[in-house]
Formats: sequence, C-alpha cells, structure tokens
Amino acid sequence: MGSSKQTKRINIICLCLIFVAAASRGVSLEEQWFSYNSIICAAFSAAAFLWLFQIQGRVIRREERKYLMLIVLFIVFLMVIRTIKYEFSLSGSIEERYLWYLYYVPQTYIALLMFFVVLYIGKPLDFPISRWWKLLYIPAGGICLGILTNDFHQLAFRFPDGLVNGSQSYIHGPFYFLSVIWMVILFVAILSVVFRRCAVPENRGKMWMPMIPLACGLIYFLSFFVNPDFFVLKYIRVPEMLCLLFASFMEMLILAHLIPSNDNYGEFWEVSSIGAGIMNEEGEICYKSGQSVDVSPEQIRKAQDDSISLQNENLILRSHKVHGGSGFWIRDISEINHLNREMMELGDVLEQENALLNAQNKIAEEEARIQEQNQLYDAMAQRVCPQLDKISGILQKPFEDELQFENNMKYACVLNAYVKRCLNLQLMSYQNKQLDVNELWLSVSESLEYVRLCGINALCTCQGTGNMPGEQLLVTYELFESVMEELLPEMDAILVHLEVSDKEFLLQMEIERSAHSRCTAPFDVLGSQEAVKLYSEKVHFLSGTVRLESEGQTDYLSVCFPAGGENP
Repeated sequence: MGSSKQTKRINIICLCLIFVAAASRGVSLEEQWFSYNSIICAAFSAAAFLWLFQIQGRVIRREERKYLMLIVLFIVFLMVIRTIKYEFSLSGSIEERYLWYLYYVPQTYIALLMFFVVLYIGKPLDFPISRWWKLLYIPAGGICLGILTNDFHQLAFRFPDGLVNGSQSYIHGPFYFLSVIWMVILFVAILSVVFRRCAVPENRGKMWMPMIPLACGLIYFLSFFVNPDFFVLKYIRVPEMLCLLFASFMEMLILAHLIPSNDNYGEFWEVSSIGAGIMNEEGEICYKSGQSVDVSPEQIRKAQDDSISLQNENLILRSHKVHGGSGFWIRDISEINHLNREMMELGDVLEQENALLNAQNKIAEEEARIQEQNQLYDAMAQRVCPQLDKISGILQKPFEDELQFENNMKYACVLNAYVKRCLNLQLMSYQNKQLDVNELWLSVSESLEYVRLCGINALCTCQGTGNMPGEQLLVTYELFESVMEELLPEMDAILVHLEVSDKEFLLQMEIERSAHSRCTAPFDVLGSQEAVKLYSEKVHFLSGTVRLESEGQTDYLSVCFPAGGENP
C-alpha cells in the first residue's frame, strides 16, 4: 500500500525546503537581512522537524520513535554548529576548529541510532533489544573523543601548514578513516538486518529504494575527493549532504515498509475486506472499513461485554477497548445460519433414518437371537436323538402282556431321565463355560433312580467339589448313558463314584453282571459298539482318558480328566 496524501505533502514540503536551502547559495542580495547560512540552517531544521512530526504518527513502536527523534535532534544540532562555525567564529580560530570537530559527533551517533532503530524489526511490541548492543556507544564515543582531541595528537587531521591554516590545508588521519568505516559498517549492518528480519517477503524486493540515497551519497563523496569543483558541491556541502542522506535513507526504509509503519491507515480501512472500525473515546468513529455497517456508539460499548446481533441475527457485532477508544468488528454469520437450518432439516431426516436403523438393528438382533436359539435347539435335539428314537419306538411298539408293558415303561423312564438331564446340562453349559461337578452327580443320581425301578441295585457317590468345563461333563454323562444302555439287560447292580481333586476329575463305574449274563466279557463287546466308541473318542479329544476292564462278573469303567481343563 502506498503512502498517505499527508505523508506525500509533508515530504514534498521537506524537499522544497532543501531546494530553497541549496538555491540560497546562488542568490546574492544587496541588503541581506539573513545570510544564506542562516537560511540553510532554518530550512534544514524546519524540514527535520516536519519529518519528525509525520514520523511520530507513522512509526508504530515507541522505542523506534524515540531513536528517530534523537536522530532529528542530532541533525538540527549539526546544522546549528555548522551555522555558528561559518557565521560567528573567526577563520583559523580554535573555536572554528572545534566546531568543525563537532561535526563528527552527530554523524557518528546518527548512524548508530539508525542501527538501533532497525534492531526492533521483527520483535514483539513490548520486547526490548539486547542490552549488549548498547556497548556500541563505547566505540562511537572513542571515535568522537579521538576527533575532538585532534589538536593534541593530529591522528584525525594533520595540518602541514599549522593549526591556524588548518581549515585550508589538512590531511586525513586514522581517526577520520575510522569514522568513515564506522558509518559504512553500520549502513551495511542496517541493510542486512532489514533484509533478514522483514516479515513480508514481497517487501524485500523493495530493497532498491533505500539504496537510492546511498548511491547518491557515494557519488557525492567520490566527487568530493576526485573533483572538488563539481557543481553539486557548490550548492550542497558535506554537512547538508550527510543530514539529507541520513533522513532520506530512513524515509526510504519506511516507504518500502521494511520498517513497519501504519501510514495510509484510513485507506487501509476503506479497502479492507473485513467489517471493522475504530471509535475514539468521544464516541466518534474514526475509521470504518467499506464492508462494515452503520452501528451506534452505544452498540459498540455494549458489544464489549457480549455479542450484539444485527440484521435479523445474520451479523454479530463485537468490540474491545484499545488505547484511546474502542475497536469493533462485525462477523457475517448468514452462511452459518443457513447451514444451521439445513443441519436442522437434515437432523429430522437423520432422526427418522436412525429410527429405521434402530428398528432394523432390533430385528436383526432378534433374528440372530432366534437363529442362535434354533442352532442350540438343533444341537440339543441331535444330542438326544438316539434316546428320543428309542422312546418313540417303545411307545409305538405293541406289547404282549402287562409285564412287558411295565418293563418297557421302566426302560423309557431311564431314557427320559437321561434326555431331561442331558438337555439341562447342555443349556447350563451354553450359559456358563464352567459347571459345578455336583450337576453331573445330580444327573447320574436321577438316572440311577430309574435304573432301580428296573430291579437293579444302583448307587452314586460323590467326593469333593469343584468346577469342570461343561463339555467334559456332558461327554462323561453321555458315555455313562451309552454304557448303561448297552449293559442294562445284563447288569445286576451298578455303582458310580465321582471324585474331584486339585489334580483330576474321575468318574468310576462298577457293574455287577447277573449270573445268567450271556456275555463273559461285556466290555469286550462295548469296544465295538458305535455309541460307546464315539463318546470314548470325544473324551480323548477333550484331553481325557477312558479305561474298560473286566474281572469275573464285575466290569469297571473309569473316565479321567486333568483338573483345570477348558473347553476346546
């Protein structure tokens, strides 16, 4: 963004004053009320103070403004001592010589103060520069002291023709060149810091602007040494050129926005794409962007505490106190309101869809539950299918006499007791992976109760308590039932013993065959029976063991599982 109209007007006025100062050397009046040296001093001083006035309103940081004010004061001081030297001191006097030496005090410190100004670039507003930089005052003071004491050592200027003719004939010494090197180093450091710390990359392309006064100054001082009769030197002498160089260099840094400034503030607000503005303490709106709407001072003050809605709640006004007044900004939330309305409409649709999804999920859960139950019922029916078929065959088979009917019913009761208890164990195993061994004892005991109805002595005992995997208990019960069904016509007595310990679970069956048994070794026959063989394999699959033994008319069956087993 370019400079404001006020900045341009003041800069033009300053240039006009410099032109008047330069032109005054070429004007000769018969009656001069003021000498041209006085005119030059007044013009340069006025231009310096005008420049300072506009700088105070453009530069943001207070510390930078402080150093720029010191620069202006040093410029005025240089012009004053120059005027005193030429107007009020005698040529060749000690006063004239020391006034000349004093030239180097402001120019040495002005370069240092310019360097201090650019050190604040890129730093937060309340962040000071390092105190170590203040040590640069020491070499600056040394240079000034070396030049001011030149009469004692002549290391700044040597006078071959003596001190009296010093202003006409002198040779530059080490302190002079040291002061020149000092300024060159500081100018290079200034350009380096400005380029490195510039926050806006586009502004780095404007580095050519501060190079213009530096190039003009270089041409001027080369002409001073090479061709002292160069016409520019007749109108602008070295002190004026230094003042012009210092001020124009800093102004170019500001115009290039290499030094942050708030110039053209009003135009910035006018073209800003945000709706905002600034109100002073008297309630007057000083700046307002083109995107802002008309608001009253009362609304701005109320907006400091809470948001205020405008234009049917499509705009929100907020404000915050700043130094000298209040800043306010306006947010357009019409799009947000539109999106909210669409979201509400979508919310209703989503609510309906969610209700449908919930209903579908419930139906799916119910279907899954029913399918799971059906699978469970199918597995249960498959498990007791042989016994159910036998019961069905008994009920459908005609009987010859009452004794046969009674025996058939007793056998059906034995089968029915197994069906009931087997299904019960399977349901409990489905709900809990581990079952109490007492459940198996209760099942075997009930089966043996119906065995006793068949005239067979039966007894079941249990020792110890504990839990076992439900599948192991089921397979054990199935093996017990299959053996008992096969040997029921042959047995005279049966004893079942359950034992639970920390190491194993053991079921032992002892079957006493009747004297008229047709089999000498019934367990040899059992090894070939499909049902017994199937359940024995299941026991082995579940990490258990089965032993079948016969001793005379007594047969033994044992099923053993290690303790702590788990369902596969």
